[in-house]
Amino acid sequence: MSRIISLFILIAIFLPHSNADQLEESRIELEAKKKVQISKSLELTGEQSDGFWDVYADYERDLGQSTKESFNLIRKFSDGYQNGSITEQDAVNLLAEFFRIEARKLQTKQSYLSRYQEVLPAKKVFRFYQIDNKIDSLIRCDIAKKLPLIEPDMEF
Repeated sequence: MSRIISLFILIAIFLPHSNADQLEESRIELEAKKKVQISKSLELTGEQSDGFWDVYADYERDLGQSTKESFNLIRKFSDGYQNGSITEQDAVNLLAEFFRIEARKLQTKQSYLSRYQEVLPAKKVFRFYQIDNKIDSLIRCDIAKKLPLIEPDMEF
């Protein structure tokens, strides 16, 4: 799975003019791998499975917009960094956009808690959020490894 995550991130960050189909194909493959991991880890019964995957489809759809915004933000930063054109105001704007996206993601995740609790026992809901967080953390870690840090004294 980490190979797919890396591919997706590399396309988003370092190939700003990459084919949108390529990025979408990588996203779909990543999503499929994520579903396999969740399925293996949750050990759902037949009844739980039906209810869970219906809620999960809505959850991923709603998180999808934030995910797209995150990758657009990464792309903006990467383009500016590569072109040497990040101004002080750009940095302020990028940071504000980052926090807006993060708040939206958290709000979306919180809004689904009650729906998951309707179809799964509390321990499985907790486990799902642990797995989801672990996958998000792997993606974030890979992004952090690949994105350069902006130097405070860089002249752009």
